[in-house]
Formats: sequence, C-alpha cells, structure tokens
Amino acid sequence: MRTSIGDISLWFDTDGVGLVVDGKAMLERRTIVILHGGPGFDHSTLKPEYEVLAQVAQLVFIDQRGHGRSDLSEKQFWNLDRWADDVAAFCHTLDIKEPILLGQSFGGFVALAAAIRHPSLFRGVITLGSVAHVEREAAIARFGELGGPPAAAAFADVLARPEDETAFTKFTQLCFPLYSRQGFNPVKMARSIINRELINHFFGPGGEYGNFDLRAGLATTHTPTLLLHGKLDPILPIEFARATAAAFPPGVAELVAYDDCAHSVAADRWEDAHSRMVEFIRRLD
Repeated sequence: MRTSIGDISLWFDTDGVGLVVDGKAMLERRTIVILHGGPGFDHSTLKPEYEVLAQVAQLVFIDQRGHGRSDLSEKQFWNLDRWADDVAAFCHTLDIKEPILLGQSFGGFVALAAAIRHPSLFRGVITLGSVAHVEREAAIARFGELGGPPAAAAFADVLARPEDETAFTKFTQLCFPLYSRQGFNPVKMARSIINRELINHFFGPGGEYGNFDLRAGLATTHTPTLLLHGKLDPILPIEFARATAAAFPPGVAELVAYDDCAHSVAADRWEDAHSRMVEFIRRLD
C-alpha cells in the first residue's frame, strides 16, 4: 500500500488487526509503527521476526523516504530531521492515534528524532541496537576489538570511501559477520531493495553517521522509551547506548544491555527482547 505525505509517497504494510471483538464491544489495540534499519535497506530485514508482535498490537511497517518501495525523493531530504517528520506526517495522514514507534538501528535514530520533534504524538518508543549519538573513531576501535585490525581497517575504509565497491565488499565480508553472534545472514540482504547512493550519503565523509547528536533533545522528552542493546555491538558500541539512556530525564528511559549479543538483538536475544517489548507495550495502555 502507498500513501502521500505531501511531497512524496510512502509504501507501507500492515500486520494484525486494530479492533478485536470483546463480546458486544470492539476493543481498539495499540498501533506500532516499525522503522527499518540501514540506512539504504528496506522493511524486509525486519521480517519475519517482528511479525510476532501482531499478537498484542497492530503493526505498520514503513519503507522510509529513499528506501525500498517508497519514493526516492531528492538527496537533500535524506536526513534524520526529514525522516522523523515523515513519520509524523504518515501518522497524521492515516489518523494513527498515539502510536508506539519501534526502530531498529538506523530506524531507532529516526524514532528518537521523531519523539523529540513531535513530543505529543507518540505514546512510547522502543529501540533495538540504536543510539542518540555516534563517535566514528570509537566505533572503528570496537570493530578492531571484536574482529581484529582487518575489521577495523575495513570499517574505516568504507567510511572514507563508501562508494568504492572494493571497500564496500571488504566491509561486508569482514564486518557484517560481527553484527550478530549467530553469524551473517545473507538471505535478509538478498531480499532487500538496497539504495547504495543513500548508504554512501549517510556514512561517507560529512554524512550524518558520526555527526548527529540527539542527546540535548532527549533531555526534554518525556515519551516512555525502552532501549534494547547488545554489549558486543560493533557499529554502535554499548557505551553509546548508555550515554543515550543517561540523556533522558530520570525515569523516562530504560536500557536493557544484553551479554553475548551484538548489533542484531532480534537475532541474538529475541526471546527476552520480545518478552520485554510486550511488557512495555502493555504498560502503556
């Protein structure tokens, strides 16, 4: 399905019902708007794992601006502020009341930015493997700690020259296996629509990776937030997640840091993560 949010059209898919039968009444369930990682990939990387949340809420998967089946738009609009505003416009267009935002990795950047920019719109935020600020050199060093000097060099090289096919291939070979303790799953990448130009734009010199900082905005937000993060995350080290949680006012955010878990919480600790997300969702009702 597609819907216009002004200058572009966004593609989305749904799973689960919004109204359930309760005798003579119809009960409205919470809606979760789910934002994929990347950037440069589409919502298919979230399936089938996240579909199980349809047991407790109606799910809406979006391909964000420039991604997947949505309109590409212009490069000048490929930024966190615009992606965050797109989510708000999408919810207004479809009249989604007080949704929960769930963002994986890059999708978590967008979810946090959206909660800051539209503080009264969202009931809650869940992030998996995501943070409010990135330090490039620290991430390069963490790749080295977890994958050795070749992995660190490959990540540094792709940040400097993301458009170079040799650098990108070496990065996928040496660094992607570190994203999950279960190893690299090529199937998810194979079925995803990939926008390499957007990847280059975000990760390259001058791109937002390493240059955005949402922490000051989080200090003023009161949207309940659940942060799920792996202690062995190479690209967004756990120290970034701890700093993110500390940026919120007291009592607003909860950080769950998993042992033996890398960037992909869904692959490494899904059973516990699912249980915690369901509990969080139910507390918001």
